[in-house]
Amino acid sequence: MADLDSIIYFAGLNVCLFCIIFLSTRLFKNSSLQLVFKRVLLVASIVFLLGLLVSPVQATIITEFSFPTGFSPRPYGVAVESPGKIWFTEEMGNKIGKLEGGTISEWLIPTAGASPRGIAIGPEIKTGGGTFIWFTEYTTSRIGRFNPGTNEFHEWILPPNSNPWSIVVDPIRLAVWFT
Repeated sequence: MADLDSIIYFAGLNVCLFCIIFLSTRLFKNSSLQLVFKRVLLVASIVFLLGLLVSPVQATIITEFSFPTGFSPRPYGVAVESPGKIWFTEEMGNKIGKLEGGTISEWLIPTAGASPRGIAIGPEIKTGGGTFIWFTEYTTSRIGRFNPGTNEFHEWILPPNSNPWSIVVDPIRLAVWFT
């Protein structure tokens, strides 16, 4: 145990003892109230000291990854396909990307300046089969779908200035919802 921890434990113990002895004798002249107050302070002191003995939670380790292009394409949306396989949109890079095993792979969206934002993983909505990556194209008002098995994109044009932001896939109803 570090020296600072020992000092904190010692200070906590002294504060608790001070509260029990000094406050109970000064605040209550009635012996029955004094006894109740001492018991309450004793229980509170024990809870406080037990709290000091509990180890703090370990900090989470954060790992940063560099993009293959050397600059940050402003990652925006994130979707997890499976543990260790994370898909994301690159708003300024006009790409969708995948982080798997510490390696980043990227695919350029066919429509220039699309500014992809939201991303979701789900089946093909007509058949319910396969795993596809669905995403929004904010500035060009489109919904895109990427097939990781064939590396093919398909895009649906929305009314002008729709600016879709987020997206989810409902695998039960075989529907894509976006805002």
